[in-house]
Order: sequence, then structure tokens, then C-alpha cells
Amino acid sequence: MLQHLFQDAVDWFLVALKLVTGDQGDDRNIAILLRKLALSYVQLKLYPEALDACNKAANCKEDLNSISTLYIKFLIYLEQGITNQAEECLAEMAKQLNDAGDKEKVLSFLLGAMDRSFKCGNQIMLRRILQTVLLYNEFEDVEFWRRTMLVIIRCLIRLSIAADVEEIGVERYKELLKYVETAIKSLELWKTSAKGTIIPELEAEISWMGKTCWNLGLRSCKDYPALSARFFCHAANAMKLEEVKEVESIESLTNRKIWFVNIYSNHELTTRQYLHRSFGRT
Repeated sequence: MLQHLFQDAVDWFLVALKLVTGDQGDDRNIAILLRKLALSYVQLKLYPEALDACNKAANCKEDLNSISTLYIKFLIYLEQGITNQAEECLAEMAKQLNDAGDKEKVLSFLLGAMDRSFKCGNQIMLRRILQTVLLYNEFEDVEFWRRTMLVIIRCLIRLSIAADVEEIGVERYKELLKYVETAIKSLELWKTSAKGTIIPELEAEISWMGKTCWNLGLRSCKDYPALSARFFCHAANAMKLEEVKEVESIESLTNRKIWFVNIYSNHELTTRQYLHRSFGRT
């Protein structure tokens, strides 16, 4: 049923394009019709025809470097599994994120690309888009962006771990460490701005990041002790941000002992240095 509707849409847009004149003043309308035609072709899986419509739209004087056209081209390549071409479109979209006046519009297209990548099961492209969005930090609403960034980091960490379920190499651990460091800094700023107010969402983020750092430290301690020690340090930093409980749990105390032993045995820090750096006391 839907296929017939999209085929009807194609026929209608083709007729509409014939009716629109080629004067310069109509370039914008022509580009819009061509993009709608391209999207209809995508739904019908007629990718060569969709790409041809996109290229024609891109040649319209009023549509040069349009983020809308780039987005549709991205979808065309993504649906066909042509990753290198999809990445080129993504790079152009990311460039507009830095240059465009309407940054929110560009970001909305990137989020749309993220959603489509997820539905296509393309985790590589999904990670690329998340990394691109993470670099953007010019939202006027700082609190909104801080929350968004933490969500993105959680997604990136999960994707990075899921990409190699059995074994993670040193480069992937270094990448994970960068995400963790960015998240911890953001959590510290958020905690400072809270000025003593207990925010459940913030406490949940701190708890998740602390447990994640702890698990990554355990996972990497055998093959990459130096990186493992850094993950444990960040786990301790997250613990410092948590609201102090009157009675510390046995689990928490046990975790601290394991951190001390691990770091001391890896010769990254002495126990005394670790205590001072992570908890501010010796």
C-alpha cells in the first residue's frame, strides 16, 4: 500500500516539476520539489534516481550547499551501505554546523542522520555522528547542552564497548578514556553550579559514570595497567562528587581497597599519592 503512495508521489512531483518554470526566481521551489522527489525515490529504493534528483537540486542557484540536500544524499549512501560517501556528506554537514547561521537546524539534521543510522544498524556511522555532535558546544542553553552531552557520551561508551565485545584494544581504551574525562569535567561543573542542591538526575549521572569507570578499570587492568589506573582514578573522582552518606557501605569500602591495590601494583601511584589525588587526604 505504501509503495503505491510513494509511486503516486513520484508521479505528482514529476508533473509539478514540468509545470514550474526555469526562471531564476523559481530555483528554490524547484530544489524543494527535487528533494521531495528524491525522498520518494529513497522509499521506493530507487537510489540512482534519488541521487540524480539530489544532484539536480544541488545545482539550483538557491540551493547551493543546502543542508537539506546533503542530508538526503547521506540517506541515499547510508541505505546502500556506501560508508565512505556517507561520511563525506557527514563531513560537509559538520562543516555547516560550525559555519551556518541556523546551527539548531543543522544539528536537527545530524540528529535525524543519527536516528537513521541506528535504524539501519550502522554502528560505525552512528559513532561518527555522535562524535561530531559532541564537538559542538555552542548552545545558548548551557544546562541543556550539558545533559545532552552526557547522553551522547553514554551512547559512545556503550557503542565503543559493544563494537568489540570480547576484546578492546589500546586505542579503543584511549578513546573511552577521553569520553570519561569529558564527562567527569562536565559533572564537576554541573555539581558546582548546583550549589549544594541535590539533583536526582545529576546523582544518577555521577553514579553511572563512576560504575562505568570502575568496570573499565577492571576490564583493562590485565593488559593495560596504566590505563586501568586512570579509569580507577576517574571512578574515585566520581565518588567524590556523590552525596556523602553517613555510613559508607561495605561494597564501597571494598572497592576502595581494590583500587589501592591495583594502582600500587601497577606502579602508577603509591597508595599515599592515590589517596591524596583521589580523596584529598592521606
